[in-house]
Amino acid sequence: MPFHRITHWCFVLSFASLALLGCAEDPNVPEPPILSAPAAPSQVAVEQISHTSVRVTWQDNSDDEDGFQLLRAEDGGALQPVASTGADVESAVDEDLTPLAPYQYAVASYHAGGQSVSRLPFSLTLTDQFEEQAPAAPSGFSISVVSQTVLQLTWVDEADDEDGYRLQGGPDPSFNRGSYETFDLPANTTSYRHEDSRLEPPTTIDSRRRIRRGTPPW
Repeated sequence: MPFHRITHWCFVLSFASLALLGCAEDPNVPEPPILSAPAAPSQVAVEQISHTSVRVTWQDNSDDEDGFQLLRAEDGGALQPVASTGADVESAVDEDLTPLAPYQYAVASYHAGGQSVSRLPFSLTLTDQFEEQAPAAPSGFSISVVSQTVLQLTWVDEADDEDGYRLQGGPDPSFNRGSYETFDLPANTTSYRHEDSRLEPPTTIDSRRRIRRGTPPW
């Protein structure tokens, strides 16, 4: 049978119609530790990344949090949780905001012992004239021959916010309209295996974002 450590001994002393109960605790059993709230995050900053979204960053000052809560107030109201992250995270994105509306942000670290909120909420009013910037261009583009009909294309992903990559190539090095093929690849892709019996690989690579979809300028 399983063994359970006894932390209390209790006795009942009975005589006639009277019973006395007495208990004694084991002095060798330690008291459970008191868990204090984790250290509060600091250096909260907010950056607008689209017409209706922002990226909030902070410094993680705790080594025992369970996670973080992103807190937001609208137009001077009370801070309310709008998103949560896991431990050791230092950024979060808040979306579906209203342009020209004022917002305040704070970040709280938390675990079972409580939470600690960053000081001095960061205030931001979204602009309606926001223009998204193109993602960083890839680098280190190279082509290697795998076989007579297979080419391996590789590159270094230098962006962290691209929607995807667009490969274009064909037999005409001048890239006249209609002389090339287009291959759309998902974000974070760093290689492409091209099979072509004509042995004409794609020879340029361009990173793209959703806001730049449409008719290419070439």
